Amino acid sequence: MNDRSNQNYSDEDISLIMRAPNITLSETEQEILDRILQESFDQTHPEFDHYKALENLQKNFNNKVALCKSCFMPKQKEELEQYEEYCQECYDELNPTPEPEVELQPEILPIQPEFSRPKPRPLSIKPRLLKLFKTK
Repeated sequence: MNDRSNQNYSDEDISLIMRAPNITLSETEQEILDRILQESFDQTHPEFDHYKALENLQKNFNNKVALCKSCFMPKQKEELEQYEEYCQECYDELNPTPEPEVELQPEILPIQPEFSRPKPRPLSIKPRLLKLFKTK
């Protein structure tokens, strides 16, 4: 049997291995998963079981990686534990941070002086009218 459990998998391989039981795979993803299983296990064995093989591959990552319960993308367990089994992106979408409330300050108006009567303007009497007053 060909056991790759101690070999490095690419991030894409890990993602596919972890997500496969939870999603419908595209044709390309199915081909990649089949290649991974073929390279990792002897599929000619009469008792070979794809589901069991996939489960065994997932055990390689169980201590480090798990799936976000919303987007089903594999994430580091530390991140998922921090965000209630969601990745940070999904958690932020489900729990938007409220905008801080802006405390409205009352508008302070300048103190208005008391209304006063306008100062009288000097009368401007036209010279002609002035003559009339003086002659009397």
